[in-house]
Amino acid sequence: MNSNQSRPDSSYGSLQSYSIGFGLSLLLTGLSFWLVHRHISQNHLSPSDNFMVIALACLSITQLFVQLIFFLHLDKESKPRWNNIVLAFAAIVVFILVFGSIWIITNLNYHHDSYGTTHDGHQLTTPSQTTKYIINDEGIH
Repeated sequence: MNSNQSRPDSSYGSLQSYSIGFGLSLLLTGLSFWLVHRHISQNHLSPSDNFMVIALACLSITQLFVQLIFFLHLDKESKPRWNNIVLAFAAIVVFILVFGSIWIITNLNYHHDSYGTTHDGHQLTTPSQTTKYIINDEGIH
């Protein structure tokens, strides 16, 4: 088989489908950034924190499906078993990223939430004191 010919069971996207996928990805990413910017500029009042969590989760899930359909061509796969495997893999990656990030943030919050006396007797009352203490304690100069 010539290298320029495609296999009959393979499906590749057209320039139009890649352009639509790229445009949708840019739109969804831009909308996410705009929502976060507006939320921060409004001092976390409008839109509300709960709305932001739900909106960003919906936008990210929509972005995942846009990537899977327009760039990985899951809707054109001749074998649905592979679709399920790729979806399961994507779900595992999202699970690891989301819950790993929550775990790391919770751990950092637990260890650095309150100011007080360190293990070697230093009193820390401000974030700048904590930063200076960590730099000195770690030997970073």
